[in-house]
Amino acid sequence: MIIVKKVGEESIPAIQELAEMTWAIAYAAILPPQQMAYMLDLFYSTTALQKQMQGGDRFILATDNNEPVGFASYSPKECHTELVEVLSKVYRLHKIYIDPNQQGKGIGRALVADLEERVRECGGLTITLGTDDVSDQTSLSGINLYPHIWEHLANIKNLKRHPYEFYQKQGYVIVGLMPDANGPGKPDILMAKSVVR
Repeated sequence: MIIVKKVGEESIPAIQELAEMTWAIAYAAILPPQQMAYMLDLFYSTTALQKQMQGGDRFILATDNNEPVGFASYSPKECHTELVEVLSKVYRLHKIYIDPNQQGKGIGRALVADLEERVRECGGLTITLGTDDVSDQTSLSGINLYPHIWEHLANIKNLKRHPYEFYQKQGYVIVGLMPDANGPGKPDILMAKSVVR
């Protein structure tokens, strides 16, 4: 049975293990081992995760029979204007990782549903996320999207199991596109969902 709960620093080792497992498969073809080790340390070292948690990022962990099988993190969207009260109703899903051997079993759905309920309880109205295409998983990757960005976006095709379709199944919609966000031909697909009932 999948159980999702809010976690803190006590779960850092489980988060690190899940990140390492997932990255080893997701990024092996595009990141040299030294770069992957550097980035895992940058984002998932104990110090980095402590800073994220102390800075307001919230983590939830999914377990199956008490074994960690996935995690997600989210936070209120940052803003630095007089509109803080309005914009704090928008939350950002930063990351979601599922043990590669456990994918397709409803763990991602459970994490997203739990996160959405937590955002609703905090008074949030909308969740946003960005889902990168750095490895030619969609028809948007590897091409110059300018000047017809919206045309390309309207005709998006999923070529290699890009996660944007997973999010669409959870009710998220594509709201934008950031061409070249991760280098030439490597866009970030921007998505959002209203969590108002």
